[in-house]
Amino acid sequence: LRTLHRELGQGLGASLRFVVDAGLFLDLAEFPEGQEESRRFAAGLELWGAIGGLEPGCAAAYPREPWRCLLPQYYLRYLLPSPVPLFICQSKYDIHSLKVFAGVHKGKYNSTVELARARAVGRALSAVVHAHPSVGLFFPACSAAYAKHSMLMDGSFCDSYRIGGLTLCQAVTKWYKAPVDAPPLRLEDSCEHPCDGGRPGPCHASPGGPS
Repeated sequence: LRTLHRELGQGLGASLRFVVDAGLFLDLAEFPEGQEESRRFAAGLELWGAIGGLEPGCAAAYPREPWRCLLPQYYLRYLLPSPVPLFICQSKYDIHSLKVFAGVHKGKYNSTVELARARAVGRALSAVVHAHPSVGLFFPACSAAYAKHSMLMDGSFCDSYRIGGLTLCQAVTKWYKAPVDAPPLRLEDSCEHPCDGGRPGPCHASPGGPS
């Protein structure tokens, strides 16, 4: 981001803003599936020879495990504060995280184990987004958002799911049009799966309403 800001923002006078859609991949070592995926990240980084492209502060902090710097739970603390505003769209129970990092496949485990693993994913993703309050956020959790991945690409979801009275499309538009130095728009559902038992109706917004 800093390179793009330097080359495009400062060099060409462009106004830059970045939206992350379902991009919070995890190091979820408490599950065998998560451990295996972390090994894949390490192998991939070695295969690509991409260490030089990592965030420098993060790479310096993990010289023996540079693969960690592919994951936002590690690199965001070194990237922020960013000269470019960021907005994260992420389901609290992202289908990729559920399947790949926690092994939640329909029928693979009994319902009690699956529920515990789904909630572990939700807690891990919550820890990432709560650690960085300077980043804009849309963080849904209820039945319509359970097992979602990319949300901006799903027009019906983007225009229908609401937190604090705003749909995802409205929230991104409001954040995009706000002054660069404005407080970030952060909207999240505070409930744990199953938030509403699959019944129609709103989920619980974050305590005190959306910031």
